[in-house]
Parts: sequence; structure tokens; C-alpha cells
Amino acid sequence: MGLLGNILVTFALIFWPMVWIVSIMGMGGPGASNNLSWMLQLLLFNSYPIWIFAVLSYTGSTYWGLNSHYFLLGIAALFLVLNVGLIYSVYNLVVRGINNEGYSVAGDTVYWNASLMPEADSGTFQPILKRLAIDQNHFYDSGRVLDIVADPASFRHIEELYYRDNEHIFYVPYYEVRLVEEAEVESFEVITETNNDVTSDARDAHFRYYSGEKVAPR
Repeated sequence: MGLLGNILVTFALIFWPMVWIVSIMGMGGPGASNNLSWMLQLLLFNSYPIWIFAVLSYTGSTYWGLNSHYFLLGIAALFLVLNVGLIYSVYNLVVRGINNEGYSVAGDTVYWNASLMPEADSGTFQPILKRLAIDQNHFYDSGRVLDIVADPASFRHIEELYYRDNEHIFYVPYYEVRLVEEAEVESFEVITETNNDVTSDARDAHFRYYSGEKVAPR
């Protein structure tokens, strides 16, 4: 390969570290590690030095007088080392069939962020919010078991941040599950009102509640 070709290839290689850094930044968005198409695009974009030396090796061209085949092997090995995390994320989605972020169920196994949740029952497991989930035995927050137990078959959303099963009322402020003590399921309703200078956002036949806490009699 001539002098101009060597200079152009060298110029392209100089930008490779920056391209790799940009690809890492591209994985920082919400849900990026579960987006197979996006990750394949990043890998393809980040692998351009391999394609350059593959062409040079195929055509028998040298790079600064050296055999391009050795550069191809070195660049390919470096690509694998630098992108091992991204490649493993693709492997999780394609081969293992699980998400890299959040909850997923594959066969009889439940995962959080691609890590096994041995306590979880796959047959009754269901996510509630991004970090919260439930099965017949436990509530989970980010894959960790919480102390509150509910019935998954009857567990459902009422309104706002209130949930219920057949026996209990729950207040779920995003990433926490609180049992609403003494709340009567049959008469419970979500309604905002202010009486006697006390504001409440829910009530049952006996009490008024605010943010899952009893604040006044009905």
C-alpha cells in the first residue's frame, strides 16, 4: 500500500479510541442495554478497523511495510477485549433470552439485571413497576426480597399509588411497598378531601388516609 493509503488508515485508527468512548456513552441511555438493534449498530460502528485490515489482508496489501494479517488479528483481539461487556449484553438477549436491565423470566428462572433470583417463583412472578415485582411468596425491589406478602392472583392497581389484593391495601410510592394498616378492603376508595383541616387521599368505612397512613376517623 502506498504512502497516502498508510496515512489514511493511520488517520482512521487515531479516531478509534474516541469512537469506542462514544459507544460506551451510547449505552448510558434508559433501556439501551435491552435494545438489541442499537447494540448491534454500536458493535458494527466500533469494528471499522477490523474491516479496514480485513480488506488489506484479503488484497495482500501491507501497512507501513508490515503484513496486514497480523494487524487484523491484533485489532480483532483488542476489539473483543474492549467490547466484552457489550458482546455479553447481546449474548444475554439473543442466546439466554433475558434482559440486561430490569426483570425477565426465562423458562423456570427469574432474573434481575441478568442476575439469577433464586427465591422467585417464575409461574406467579409479575413486575409491578420498573423495580418492584411480586410472586406468590414475596415482593421484590431491584431483585431483593421485601418483607410484605401479597396474593399475586388478586393483586391489582386501584388508583394513584394504591394497590390491593383480596385481604390488604398497599401504598406503593414508586420503589417501596407499604401495607396500609387496618384498611378495610371492601370499602376502600381513593379520593382526595379536606375535612376539619385534615387532608386525605383515600378512605374506607372507618378511617381516612394520606400517603398510606391513617390520619383521621371517617
